[in-house]
Amino acid sequence: MMPKAPRINSLTILIFTFSPFKTMSLNRKKFLSVSVNSKGKRQPDFNTALADADIDKRIKVTVEVEDVIVTEEERDCSDVDLVDKTLETQFKRATWTFSRVTPFWIAYFMSFFLSAAGAPTTVSGKQKHPFTRSVSDDLASFSFVDCFEDDLATAEKYIGHKVESISIQMNRRKKITMTVVTVGKFETALIAGFNLPECETLPALKAAECTVLMGGVDRTELFWQMGLTLNNNAPTGEDAFPWAGVDIAIVERGDQPSYSLTPQLLVRKGHAVHTAASTRAKQPIVVQFGLTANEHVILTFPNTYLELNARWRQFAGEINQYSTLIDATPMKDATLGTPLKADAYLTQTETFLSA
Repeated sequence: MMPKAPRINSLTILIFTFSPFKTMSLNRKKFLSVSVNSKGKRQPDFNTALADADIDKRIKVTVEVEDVIVTEEERDCSDVDLVDKTLETQFKRATWTFSRVTPFWIAYFMSFFLSAAGAPTTVSGKQKHPFTRSVSDDLASFSFVDCFEDDLATAEKYIGHKVESISIQMNRRKKITMTVVTVGKFETALIAGFNLPECETLPALKAAECTVLMGGVDRTELFWQMGLTLNNNAPTGEDAFPWAGVDIAIVERGDQPSYSLTPQLLVRKGHAVHTAASTRAKQPIVVQFGLTANEHVILTFPNTYLELNARWRQFAGEINQYSTLIDATPMKDATLGTPLKADAYLTQTETFLSA
């Protein structure tokens, strides 16, 4: 028998190697600052930007910019492979989304939308600014600057923007929201050493601070919601470009601008409002944004065609309140000469749209 081998006590050492954790790269959200002129100053002409010093107010708004570019493609003899691509036209469209808004900023963009502003007069301690639709189709243009808050080297100036449309949404007891679409020149310029203005935090204007009159009668207490959409329908096709150029040259009110309101009120069949819409009556509608004692804007639609929406009977709210949805179309008024006007009652003494 073979002798047993001597037993050897061994120690096994396990060595664990720790490698540092890899940090995931995050695309952190950056907040874009948007600055405009604080008094509603217009550009002297479409191609001349406001001076940097005139861009003196930063506001809380989300602005998304779209590059609208049209190109022409050339393909080979078999009409298969692309062999060339030529730039035909280009411009920028910006969408301004206000999650909260004040009467001043409604007045600001309304002045550019209508493009005619009268000198202010003192009324009950406020300066009344009358805005009417310009006699010509020309629209006032403005400049604005955007940049990332932590990098002023990205400050970029946009030139020749004109207001194409304004949409305001009013919901019972909630904040008023506004969306503005502007059209302007494609080329922008980085601004060295731009002085970023202080940011204005907008107090929330609510529907409870607004008034809606229909046919001269205050219907505010019956109000549930209303969408208001004004559109200049500015042409951006071939007519807007020069014969031998790629950059947009003309942005003006289209031949058929459109205006619409969609009031929804807590009324049922038999009520005067329902009857007016079912008989397709015409009556004035006046919407006041803001309390009379504070800054406010009054939009007047003196000759508005009412009709019931195809799905007019709706039930609104948590308790299923009966309501009537109306399609209201402002039409040309014989006295005013246009379908609408606006009057802003503000503390500002400077005239809007001054060059």
